[in-house]
Amino acid sequence: MTPYIIAFLEDGTDNWGITIETIIDFVFLVDLVLNFRFAYVNKMFEVVDDQNKIARHYLKTWFAVDLLAIMPFELIARGFGAAGGVSFSSLGKVPKMFKLVRLFRILKIIKEREKFIQIIKDLVRIEIGYERLIFFILLFVTVLHINACLWVFIGKTAEDYENSWIKKAEQEDMPNAQLYISSFYFVVTTITTVGYGDYSGTNSTEKMFCSLLMICGVLSFSFSTSSLSSIMSTKDQTSAVMLERMRILTEIDEKY
Repeated sequence: MTPYIIAFLEDGTDNWGITIETIIDFVFLVDLVLNFRFAYVNKMFEVVDDQNKIARHYLKTWFAVDLLAIMPFELIARGFGAAGGVSFSSLGKVPKMFKLVRLFRILKIIKEREKFIQIIKDLVRIEIGYERLIFFILLFVTVLHINACLWVFIGKTAEDYENSWIKKAEQEDMPNAQLYISSFYFVVTTITTVGYGDYSGTNSTEKMFCSLLMICGVLSFSFSTSSLSSIMSTKDQTSAVMLERMRILTEIDEKY
């Protein structure tokens, strides 16, 4: 939800968006506090439950990321603006740029990837190795969603809005759902290096974003190819070991 809220919801105009954002902030705050209490496994595979060691370990690892994810930069900007006699609207797109910091929340997926993989294994009950493929697919869809929202955000915050992709594609009056679908479609065609050309970057910022998307697409394709090869190789090895064990058991049964 965070990327969608950043891209589509205007400050103070969508009550449901503010409510969801507040709930998400509260959940992340609770998680931050609990991380000072939860034991962890060190490099020697030992469970550390000493509170001082847990606190020091968390401060050295994910505390900064988790703190940035819940820091209310928009409220801070409002406070400084009010203190300096500057209206919030006159700050332009600066408060919206602060919202991008909330994307640090996405790093939680990387932080908790082992837990996500274990949940997938428990829910789907698939063979060993395939959970990595499912996790990669879910991660890829998440990346597409984030970039689709960023593409809308870039178009809306362009200094020269008349020269933005939203204006050129005549999408400025479209409802949010239609604008999101158009943006998602563009990201998919770009990141897969298909690029039909019906949407494209029209200014320097959008062109740089498109270039990064295509680089990301090439890297994702390479990674997915190697992952599929690894998964199939592991499956073949597992099947071979299983067949060999069955053969040995059959010989023992026939002999004795």
